[in-house]
Amino acid sequence: MAGSGTKFTERPRILCMVHLPPPVNGVTVMGEQVVHSARIRDRFRLSVLPLRSSASIADIGRLRPGKALRIATQALGLAWRCLLQRPALVYFTLTPNGKAFYRDLLYVGIMRLLGVRRLYHLHGKGISKSLNGPVSRVLYRLAFARSEVILLSPLLYDDASVVLKRSQCHFLANGIADPWSGNGKPSVPGNGVPRILFFSNLVVSKGLFVLLEALALLKENGVPFRASFAGAWESPAVEAEFNRIAAERGLDRLIEMCGPRYGDDKRHTFAAADIMAFPTHNDAYPVVVLEAMSHGLPVVSTYEGAIPDMIQDGVTGFLVPTQNPHLVADRLALLLNDADLRDRMGRAGRQRYLEGFTSTVFEANLTAIFEACCR
Repeated sequence: MAGSGTKFTERPRILCMVHLPPPVNGVTVMGEQVVHSARIRDRFRLSVLPLRSSASIADIGRLRPGKALRIATQALGLAWRCLLQRPALVYFTLTPNGKAFYRDLLYVGIMRLLGVRRLYHLHGKGISKSLNGPVSRVLYRLAFARSEVILLSPLLYDDASVVLKRSQCHFLANGIADPWSGNGKPSVPGNGVPRILFFSNLVVSKGLFVLLEALALLKENGVPFRASFAGAWESPAVEAEFNRIAAERGLDRLIEMCGPRYGDDKRHTFAAADIMAFPTHNDAYPVVVLEAMSHGLPVVSTYEGAIPDMIQDGVTGFLVPTQNPHLVADRLALLLNDADLRDRMGRAGRQRYLEGFTSTVFEANLTAIFEACCR
């Protein structure tokens, strides 16, 4: 419709049931971008039902009394809006695995009962590993039956192919706003020693301890570096273990713990870095990789999820197998020892971001998907 110039006589109403901050992570950042998009709001009437069952990173996955009340309130809000507003579409960021999937089945059941069209946006993976018995297979097939689904990349289809036909799928890469738009790159004085940045919630599955071991190997091999870790801790236990290992390996004087960074503080943290390291071993399409590319940083990451869709190995950064600190250290050493390589890869990454991963591209593609689903 967008290409033909044909317009709906009335803007279709879309009920957006999406995860929004807090906490701040890739899923909530993308959800916030969708509901505040001027382009999407110009084309559709959005009714937003926020999903906020966890108040912090440490709270994710934990059962607390307040969560049950929030879930019940959200379920009632969903039913009420579907009955009152009769949306043309419900856009739902369904969680595809773990306990949260079974929570989301409550919302799916309400949508199916009330006969509304469903568009799920899957920001994670793990469906194939979750099908561990006949009951789970039935529940997953019921959840996805007669729905349309946004996957972040064709690389993630195999994970969902047991319960999804390819004809149900739309593929939509994440995209983020240009941090240099209007202001340019912040000027941050350096001290001559290249700085490695880990910018993510400090979670074990993001490769936190893999990177720590890689840094220890760099130190043992006499490679000069500094490292910054910016994000919220997964738990006090993870923080204590990280600090213990850092002290034992003599890294505490080489590492800066920044805590969570937002707004201008975030921009300056990226601007002060020379390399992004993100050796995750459980991710689908991490937004932080795009953030690093948008800031012109070369990225050392893994062949996890759809990361190969973002990083071109040997061009915009390096990709290594998961759980391999020796290869992480090797690739970091190449970049630490070669300023020209860092600059060349960083420029290539920023250009790749500008061509395919901006918020403008993302919002245009999501608008087209919404239009197709509302026909």
